[in-house]
Amino acid sequence: FLLFGRVDEIPTWAERVLRYVAPAVLAALVLPELLYIGGGISVLNPRLIAGVVAGVVAWRTENLAVTVAVGMIVFWGTRGFF
Repeated sequence: FLLFGRVDEIPTWAERVLRYVAPAVLAALVLPELLYIGGGISVLNPRLIAGVVAGVVAWRTENLAVTVAVGMIVFWGTRGFF
């Protein structure tokens, strides 16, 4: 924003690059919490399982409330098993 503050329009190439900033930041914040538990990576991590299920639900339904609800239910359900 500061770079293009004096320009009337942002160049097309910059718009294409900036389009990926939000998903990259979200992935950088969420993925470590999903992958690492107890200092290592495990496939039996309840966070990872719930995250993958929630991702599929989000992709199929495109409904935020259903995605959060299913993700939390799966997390709570798998937390006691692993």
